Amino acid sequence: MTWEQVLKISRKEATELGDKYAPEDMKEFRLKQSKKQKEDAIPALKRYLDELDSDKSIDEMRFRMIRSAIILLSNDYRFRGKSREQLIDELKEYLGE
Repeated sequence: MTWEQVLKISRKEATELGDKYAPEDMKEFRLKQSKKQKEDAIPALKRYLDELDSDKSIDEMRFRMIRSAIILLSNDYRFRGKSREQLIDELKEYLGE
């Protein structure tokens, strides 16, 4: 494969070729990306935790939005269906607090 061909392949195709020809490198890359994504999400998750843990009342719609955002940011479905108190406890555990 020439460099001109490499530059023209899609991201999906590049990933497939990486999985085929360099599976260990791709595994390492995915782990690094996952770790970076978690680190990048920590400030937002902490803000949501502060809001949930405050004495301020939160209506049901806002709570559901926060819970959905936490699930998306953390890429972790253990937060699904949790009450406010359960969500606070799980999020503290997730963040190591």
